[in-house]
Amino acid sequence: IDTPTAGYSMGVLEDEAIRIIQNVKNPFFMCLWPYLPHSPFPESQDSTKFKTEVWAPPSLNEVDVSDKPIKWQFPLLTSSQLSSITLQYRKTLRALQALDRAIDNIISALISADKLNDTVLIYSTDQGVTFGEHRVSGAKKGLPWQSVTKIPIYIRGDFIVPGIRSQLATTEDIASTVLEMFGIADLRDGQSLRPYLNNPNAFPSRSEILVQNWSMYRWDGLATDRYMYVNLKNTGGGEQLYDHIVDPDEMESKHANLSYG
Repeated sequence: IDTPTAGYSMGVLEDEAIRIIQNVKNPFFMCLWPYLPHSPFPESQDSTKFKTEVWAPPSLNEVDVSDKPIKWQFPLLTSSQLSSITLQYRKTLRALQALDRAIDNIISALISADKLNDTVLIYSTDQGVTFGEHRVSGAKKGLPWQSVTKIPIYIRGDFIVPGIRSQLATTEDIASTVLEMFGIADLRDGQSLRPYLNNPNAFPSRSEILVQNWSMYRWDGLATDRYMYVNLKNTGGGEQLYDHIVDPDEMESKHANLSYG
C-alpha cells in the first residue's frame, strides 16, 4: 500500500487488493497476508456472533499425558483457563468473518474485471495453533501436533481438476508451484504441485516430509500420510510416534510400542 490508510486492517487490505485488480493491465502477482486472526479483534458487525460455539476435541485437556515427553506433560487446565480458551476460540471465529468476506469480494472483483478465468488463487497459512489440546494453555504455535502442523492448501484455477488431493505437500511447495506456472526453473526446497492439480491420482513424488520447529519448542519430525514421528533428543529428550489412522487425535504415542518398530 503506497499511502497508509486508516481503518480495520482486513478492510484496508481488501480495498487495496480490489483497487489493484480493477486497475492493473498486465499479468500480475499479488500476495495478500492478513493479520487475522492474531489478537482476534472482530469488526463490530461480528462481535456478537458465535456465542455458543465450543471447541471440544477428545484431546482437549487430555486426561493422561504420560506418553508425552516430560517437558510437555503440562498440568490439567483449570476451569478459568478452559473458559479463556473458549472465549479465544469464539473471538477467532468472529475475526475470521472479515477474512471470509474479503475473499468473497476479491473473487467478485476478479469476475467483474473478467480476470477470474486467467487467475490462479492459492489459499493457505503458515501454521495452526492449539486451543487446549493436550493441556496446552492458550493459542500456542510450534508444537508437533496436527492442530498446529496440518494446514490447508487450496488452489483454484480453470485448468485444475476439482477434488481433494491425498499426496503429501508443504508450504514450501507453493513457491515451486507458482514458479513452474511462470515457466521458471526452480532450485528451491519445495516441489511443484502442478502434476497433482492436473491429475488427482498422480503418483506421489515423496513418501515423507520433514517437519521442524526451532523456536520456543525445538524438535525434528518426519511425517507420512499415516504417521508422525518427533524427536526431541537434542532439546531435553523424548520421542513421539502417532498413528493417525487409529489415533487421529494423537492421544497415545506409539514410540515405545515394539510392534511399530
